[in-house]
Amino acid sequence: MNRAPWVEAAPIAAWAWLDLVRRAQAAALARLGPAPTAHPRVELASGRGWRLLRAKETAERGGPAVLLVPAPIKCAAIFDLVPGASLFARLAALGLRPFLLEWPEPAAGDDELGLEHHALAVARAAEILAQARAGPIWLLGHSLGGTLCVLAALLRPEPLRGLVLLHAPLSFAPGSSPFRDALVASAPVLTSLRGRVPGSLLGFVSASAAPGTFLFGRTADLLACAGDPGALALHLAVERWTLEERALPAALVREVLERLWREDALCRGRLELAGRRLRPEAFARPLLAVASPADAIAPPAAVAPFVSAVSRASARLLRWPFERGTVFAHLSAVLGRRAHARLWPAIAHWMRGGASAGGSPVGPTVEGAEEALGRTPQHPQEQEPQDRPTDPEEGQEKRRNAHE
Repeated sequence: MNRAPWVEAAPIAAWAWLDLVRRAQAAALARLGPAPTAHPRVELASGRGWRLLRAKETAERGGPAVLLVPAPIKCAAIFDLVPGASLFARLAALGLRPFLLEWPEPAAGDDELGLEHHALAVARAAEILAQARAGPIWLLGHSLGGTLCVLAALLRPEPLRGLVLLHAPLSFAPGSSPFRDALVASAPVLTSLRGRVPGSLLGFVSASAAPGTFLFGRTADLLACAGDPGALALHLAVERWTLEERALPAALVREVLERLWREDALCRGRLELAGRRLRPEAFARPLLAVASPADAIAPPAAVAPFVSAVSRASARLLRWPFERGTVFAHLSAVLGRRAHARLWPAIAHWMRGGASAGGSPVGPTVEGAEEALGRTPQHPQEQEPQDRPTDPEEGQEKRRNAHE
């Protein structure tokens, strides 16, 4: 097997043990505060390796249904992290009805659950929710969860009104990001594994591919939070969340790295799942993708080619800057205080009624709902908020994005 020396020196069992240690650390940090939001949830349906959940207090709430899909490697708490940084609660307050797809730890015998299984799991959960709601629903995915949402929409678009993607990589051409190139170079370390791949090992490989983001950037963000208790509390909550990695089936790791990151099969229209070839131009629902120029994992260059390949005028890409306290630009649109105050009211307004099966997600309805977005076209399918800082924090973040 072609493994790096540090994998040989640390057997997989040791990485699995490290997962347990890190989760114990996360539990200790949770006791110190701030406590996770953790809205009580009820299971609506489940399948092999997934669970569909709703919050108890939203059982009778109206409004369009939104299925939130996290990346399988991390716990779903990223959507419900702490009060004031809970996208789950924010969407509910904005008149939507959020539901959650959760990825439990892989069970014995789940080692070969790959891309197809996870994409079909998203599709099946969407179908169940659409049937229960007697109408199409929205998918909202973060990171790899967003990538899986796209695959589900290409496989089974019928139950969907549209997609909102947050920091979701979709295009993996060589040179699209230094992270992509470094990750592909180290891929044999992971693709040769069998069984379950510990989350700590996946996190280590990611940090090795982008040390500026996963090591130095988080220290810089911590220092930037000095004197800002709200940002510091959010930073600590994110650090706690990063300790809660999930092991992944080896088949999923192998197929994501080989078929998506190395071959760029999705954007090139060469990905085959469930007996079908998935092509971007066949995408048939409104699509709004949000990316950050400072994000090493899913910068605009890792999203824009797919958005441009979609044959409908209803696909758009918005850029959102890094926000202090979110630790990683990869989380800014999910957790950022300005995103919750300015970006999400506009997106929610569009989702409640401004979008239709053929409508544009960046049309007059959205712009009228939130003038603060201030979008101006970069090219026909990419839009960016005008960055006009009005306080010191915005100015600092603008300079940081420019340097990164």
